[in-house]
Amino acid sequence: IDIVILTHMHEDHVHLARRYSNARFIVQKAELEAARNPHPVQRFTYLHDKFEDVKFEVIEGDHKIVDGVSVVLTPGHCAGAQSVVVDTEAGKAVITGFCCIKRNFDPPPGTPSPIIVPGILLNAVQAYDSMLKVKEIADIIVPIHDKDFMDVDRIGDKNTQ
Repeated sequence: IDIVILTHMHEDHVHLARRYSNARFIVQKAELEAARNPHPVQRFTYLHDKFEDVKFEVIEGDHKIVDGVSVVLTPGHCAGAQSVVVDTEAGKAVITGFCCIKRNFDPPPGTPSPIIVPGILLNAVQAYDSMLKVKEIADIIVPIHDKDFMDVDRIGDKNTQ
């Protein structure tokens, strides 16, 4: 593994980073700063002492990683969340960099909003705007906490449409 894109640096997303000693870890500047100097409310969310040996490539904002793969800044869940955009035959697949499920992007009829902002966030306004950004970009949305994506070999299988 040469490249790891950190959607954000909460414990459940970076805990095993040290295992990939040859990889470069792509992270947003705002997220790395938050992880290195967490607000007291977030001190247990970030493992600031667990990534001293990790090779970070620090970026700011939307950024091309390699041909066909880029990241877009999608704050709200945390200061520097980023979502991964992958060009596929079916269009742009966006792997969200924030805590959400399919229902957040496809609310029930009668919901007065085109999305439902998840409850685990740092900034509700940023989260809302980030979700709209993802909806605008994506042909396929991959919500990182949706159960339908846990046991599939490939995105685009019948359970993930």
